[in-house]
Amino acid sequence: QFIDSWGIHEKESNDFYGQFTTFAQQTALVLLNGTVAFAQGLVIFFFQLILVLLLSFYFMKDGERISAGITNLLPPRWQDEMRLIAYSIERSFGGFIRGQLVFALVYAVLTAIVMIVPPFNLGDLALIASIAAGTCMLIPLVVNLLAVIPPVFSLLITPDKAGLVFWFFGLLFVIQSI
Repeated sequence: QFIDSWGIHEKESNDFYGQFTTFAQQTALVLLNGTVAFAQGLVIFFFQLILVLLLSFYFMKDGERISAGITNLLPPRWQDEMRLIAYSIERSFGGFIRGQLVFALVYAVLTAIVMIVPPFNLGDLALIASIAAGTCMLIPLVVNLLAVIPPVFSLLITPDKAGLVFWFFGLLFVIQSI
């Protein structure tokens, strides 16, 4: 009777609920697929990151022994050229790692300085946020934008400083650009 008093017939309401249920199921399926794909991508990213870090560690630790073993497998006429290639790779990779470490340290220190100076005055959060930002800078290219998140989040959780977020973000952007 309630449905009839609104002028809606039972068949129309069943059709509506049927369509709504179908739409809800399809939407839930799309969301579930997206969540699974995101989780899968995240797992693959962390697996690759761990693999790269482990291989980098072993190559830095035992690189000379591995290089010598591979060089000894080659014919004697190619061994000098292989040693030159291995030396060039070692110098390039070592320089890259040293450069990333220096870059991360400088960024962390400059971020801490920006967080401490007025008008931001985030001294109590500066150490943790700047270390997190510097650590993010160790991973090249993609994480440069993510390195801004810890300091900006520190500013946003301080209620009286949240209005300065655009200036703060701008300063961090300038630091990264330099």
